Amino acid sequence: MQTNPSLTGLLCDPLTRAPLRELDDGRFTDDHGRVYPITAGFPDFRTRNSPLRHRFWGWVYNRVSFGYDLGVRVGWRLALGGAPIERDEYLARIDASPGNRILETAVGTGTNLLALP
Repeated sequence: MQTNPSLTGLLCDPLTRAPLRELDDGRFTDDHGRVYPITAGFPDFRTRNSPLRHRFWGWVYNRVSFGYDLGVRVGWRLALGGAPIERDEYLARIDASPGNRILETAVGTGTNLLALP
């Protein structure tokens, strides 16, 4: 899979911050020889060499994600010290209109992605 060269230069190893370069077969590598396959169009940084805490929290998130969105909706309605955030208001503030480009990081369960044009 050939990627956009202007974007490839932005990629780096999330642990070492070493820049990545694309191999002929579409995978990516860093200066330390680690190779990252492409999964769903993106470099897959989930490796067995990841710190235990990263693997642990990945395991936890995979098990609680089914109830995460419901928990957020209920939690925002309760007076728990935080200000409620309505998804429509949030998306209006970032001008999520057709033609605009948005980079959303830490997407959680991806619920916002369904509301983007």
